[in-house]
Amino acid sequence: MKTKSKLRKWGNSQGIILSAEMIKNAGLSVGEEVSLDVKNGEITIAPIKKKSRLAYLLDNYDPSQPYPFERVELSPTDNEII
Repeated sequence: MKTKSKLRKWGNSQGIILSAEMIKNAGLSVGEEVSLDVKNGEITIAPIKKKSRLAYLLDNYDPSQPYPFERVELSPTDNEII
């Protein structure tokens, strides 16, 4: 989808208004973080893909390393149900 827009003054910055249709076609939503990139005089706006919590937790996982916690065997001490 190609369209035209004008740079507009927005406080001490400038901004571009994007239509709801363009936002929807890009798979974006209001308030979502995006990355901006400038190359060869062109600006690219792209969604920031957020990692799932599991992916975040596994980022530094090294199966050759021991567990980051100690395994402790416990035995009943009083009236616990086994």
